[in-house]
Amino acid sequence: MKHSFIFAIAALLVTSAMAQKPDSLGRSRFELRTEMMHFFKDNEFSAEKMSGYTLPGFYLRPRLVWQVEKRVRVEAGVHWLHYWGATQYPNRIAFSAFPEMGEEPRPSHVLPWIQARVDVLPQLSLVFGSLENNGGHRLPLPLYDPELIYASDPENGIQMLLNTRYFDADVWVDWKDFIFRRSETQERFVFGFSGLVDFSRPETLGFSARLPLHVVAQHIGGEMLAEEKLPISMFNFSGGVDVDYRFSKKLGVQAGYQFVGFAHNGNVPRLCKYGWGVYPHVGAWFKRFSLDVAYWVGEDYLPLLGSPHFSNYSANTPELTFDLLDMLCIRTKWEYARLRHTTLSFEAMSYIYFPYTGDRPCYPKVERGAAASFSFGLFLNVNPKINLVPFAKKKGRRK
Repeated sequence: MKHSFIFAIAALLVTSAMAQKPDSLGRSRFELRTEMMHFFKDNEFSAEKMSGYTLPGFYLRPRLVWQVEKRVRVEAGVHWLHYWGATQYPNRIAFSAFPEMGEEPRPSHVLPWIQARVDVLPQLSLVFGSLENNGGHRLPLPLYDPELIYASDPENGIQMLLNTRYFDADVWVDWKDFIFRRSETQERFVFGFSGLVDFSRPETLGFSARLPLHVVAQHIGGEMLAEEKLPISMFNFSGGVDVDYRFSKKLGVQAGYQFVGFAHNGNVPRLCKYGWGVYPHVGAWFKRFSLDVAYWVGEDYLPLLGSPHFSNYSANTPELTFDLLDMLCIRTKWEYARLRHTTLSFEAMSYIYFPYTGDRPCYPKVERGAAASFSFGLFLNVNPKINLVPFAKKKGRRK
């Protein structure tokens, strides 16, 4: 954690140095400067003298700078201190399958979006504050529900992005609930790793293969906890292989297979220690239209961030757990992207359940026949880029 703090200070110093341009003519000028520090500090103290705690957050100091003359400068601004994890909406951490653990949604929820990014190397970047989601960190559906991209709070914390010729990695910590020193509540955070060994060659036709590896962990803990609030960590993980064949730049087919797992180290009633699932899928794309068909078989599996459809625990009926669950998942998407800064897209999904059984305390054995669920959506993304202050052109010397 000490290295994260050092990188944050280094990014601040580099940004400040780049913003300060000497005025050789000594003329008056106005500037809007921002001093920003993102911090992620972990204090692992001994509880005998002082309890440990973690500080994830940032301070922001935007200010107006008036260079009255060469030796006179006036600044006016504000200072904003924020700790990540003070609020969250909705509460989707760890116990999404148990409605009694959640909180009621509110009509509106406003949070700051503050991000600092430093490119340590051409292939390595560090992100502080609001994190890069990258379409769900490229996680498969059993590990990440795409709805979280537009229907939940941004992820906040610290992130490392690695992009090399044959290996890509996305490592992040999303801080959900923050605790101060001596707090009797529990801190909550999500750790994620999304890695991809890529043997394909960009912009080439024919066969290519990739080896994905994903881990999502959610931890609930703290320092001064009562016996009924013991720390607990839950894990989702997956690994497998993806292959595709490109007939042209506009047409291709793909197939893949992932083994998915679940585990936890706590003592939670009704929740099995381990769960598993298999996720084979095939698909095709033509221009900006794509179609994917997947088959899912899972037992004792709880998705921490994934779609509740893959869960063996009911999301709306308390204490209802399902036995071995298998279904088909069909997903189609179409994009219209002929505009420069705007993309219009349509997406539809269908979950087709095969006959299944379940158990609920004090109730007869639950037996259900085949069933189907579906969803669709229309999305408009507008991402204009406006350069307010273009780079100044260097003037050549007059002869």
